[in-house]
Amino acid sequence: MSAFSDTKSEAANASSSLSNDARDDLERRLVRKLDRRMFVMVILYALSNLDRSNMSSARLAGFEKDLHLRGSQYATLLSIIHVGSIVMQVPG
Repeated sequence: MSAFSDTKSEAANASSSLSNDARDDLERRLVRKLDRRMFVMVILYALSNLDRSNMSSARLAGFEKDLHLRGSQYATLLSIIHVGSIVMQVPG
């Protein structure tokens, strides 16, 4: 517990010793880095939703017939895809 407190106080001391310009530059770089990461996550989320909505459209357009799916194979395929997408969306 004390190691965390020491680290926190060191970070506070380091940030107080920075000049305003250096602190602003550091903050801009941090925000830019976070924006880039969030942009990628938003794009992946949008593509994931697009894929999920296209699955029902594909079924109506003859997806099952083209792949010769029988019975509950389409539902099994959807389950596999959804589990895969949920697992991939969990932050690592």
